[in-house]
Amino acid sequence: MVAAFPEDLRDEPTLKNFNSVEGLAKSYVNIRKMQPQDMLARPKTDEDWGKLYDELGRPESADTYEVQRPEMPESVPYDEDSEKFFRALAHENGLSQKQFSNIYDAEIKRRMGMIEAGTSAYKTYTSERDIRLAKEFGDALEFHKSSAAVAVKEFASDEDAESILGEKLANGMHVGVNNA
Repeated sequence: MVAAFPEDLRDEPTLKNFNSVEGLAKSYVNIRKMQPQDMLARPKTDEDWGKLYDELGRPESADTYEVQRPEMPESVPYDEDSEKFFRALAHENGLSQKQFSNIYDAEIKRRMGMIEAGTSAYKTYTSERDIRLAKEFGDALEFHKSSAAVAVKEFASDEDAESILGEKLANGMHVGVNNA
């Protein structure tokens, strides 16, 4: 049977097992039955990639990705610019809602961990600082703190003095001398 094939196919090893056209046809039919009917063609252009991403579940536009915003600590604003950036990046790269959520949620968890670590480190630092100052100045610590507050009020504008003495960091700690 192989002798009936065109010359370029006669030496094909996969055809040597066929003794008849019927056997070859049955093999072909079986292979086609095993192939999925909805096979996707490999994309060649950006437009083809866009169609594939859409077929695989990419939302219609970047702003249609659903986001579960975390509960932020008081005085730590939610970063809407980062959310927009991640939405655009996800859409451009063809991510489905599930893929986007997994990546974005992991990023939010990482950032929240950084905020918690920074808050904890700052509290440890201020606590240790206050202990050192208390040891160094003893009963005179309150006098020195009051003197510092008077100096700030004397030499800074009212607005700046209030800001310096009363401003709080994201973790609720005061920036000025009111840390104790």
